[in-house]
Amino acid sequence: MGTTVEFLKLKNTPDVWIAKKYLMKSNDYYQPKWGKTISELEEQASIGIWIKLTGVPVLEPWHVPRTWEELQNIVLIQGINLMNIIQDNAKYLRDGKQHFITLGFPIPEFFGESSWVMNWQVIRLPILSYGNSFAKGFRKGELGYWQRDKTQIFRKRDKVNWISTENWNRNEILNRGRLDSAISQSSFLQIGAGSLGSMIAEQLVRADLQKLHIIDEDILQVGNLLRHTLDMNSLGENKAQALSRKLNNTVPHSNVKGINASFPSDQLDYTKYRVILDCTGEDDVIYKFQTLPLSSSKIFISVSLGYAAKRLFLYTHKTMDFSPEIFFSMLEPWFEKEKSSYPDKDFPREGIGCWHPVFPARIDDVWLMSAVAVKAIEKFLFNPATLPTLLIFEQKWDEGLFSGIELVHKEEWNE
Repeated sequence: MGTTVEFLKLKNTPDVWIAKKYLMKSNDYYQPKWGKTISELEEQASIGIWIKLTGVPVLEPWHVPRTWEELQNIVLIQGINLMNIIQDNAKYLRDGKQHFITLGFPIPEFFGESSWVMNWQVIRLPILSYGNSFAKGFRKGELGYWQRDKTQIFRKRDKVNWISTENWNRNEILNRGRLDSAISQSSFLQIGAGSLGSMIAEQLVRADLQKLHIIDEDILQVGNLLRHTLDMNSLGENKAQALSRKLNNTVPHSNVKGINASFPSDQLDYTKYRVILDCTGEDDVIYKFQTLPLSSSKIFISVSLGYAAKRLFLYTHKTMDFSPEIFFSMLEPWFEKEKSSYPDKDFPREGIGCWHPVFPARIDDVWLMSAVAVKAIEKFLFNPATLPTLLIFEQKWDEGLFSGIELVHKEEWNE
């Protein structure tokens, strides 16, 4: 089983090629589900051949075929004539460029289990005959080309050029640590692409969050680089769009959309989202939550930092009738505590926020709190808060040595 496969080049030096589409003999095709970056690749396409084997192509006791003769013999045992398949598809490969053969075969997912996971191994083909390179005594054409291929290109003892191949299936890549599918398939609207927002978004996407829209109208400035996940290549660009591009380049299956607009925006259909996540620390966003045109309850989550990122404030409520009054009533005692702890300082909800370059918090402090926020977000997606709920986390120190993050306050609204 098999026929041609379309590869697209992801990058140069070293070359990285992605299998974009598999064409079958029935003229049907299989197209792997990739994220935005790979799906939008268009240039530098290459046609190859794919073949599905019934077992691992090895010689006893455990010897990888090194020559074309060895490879032909081992796949013949499986009822597949490799050279016939190459000949049938050679007309697509006669352009003087590099092409590949992709061999797929089942292997166990875990040692000792039955073989059912498809593993793909790629061979770089030698340049096939083309143009005026055809066998002597033959006319220019497929017959003359193939005669030259058989006698000069695929000689029995010529080495097979196996190349490094990786399985980029979502399950394969993310098996080292991912969110539960009930969470990863949730649709998120994130408001704010500042330092805290960029870190939360990156952790969620790297853990397989599949549906994330980020809205922010701010521009990345040099002072933001101290604590932001973006770099100098994005200076002067819209934060949401630059962050979405970075995240789509981070994981092959990411589909993050950045929206250059203020919140709320007519560009958004709020009925599509399960979660509305505020990472701005701005009062205005909280007041605007109550104006959203909702037809069902949403999981609202607001995450912000205290002075120097020593405290994390996380408020959540699953509702279609968000109450700013309850939000501020629950947080007001903590705002006062911040003021008394740091007299004559500005605070996120009164002055500058963590997005501002002069906000006194190091990047490690923001990363710590962003990781705590992700843990809490995960918890409240499994068990949404049916009552307004406030969590306060604080950094803890012991004789000048950091000793951890502690949940110091948990409160549900009680009328």
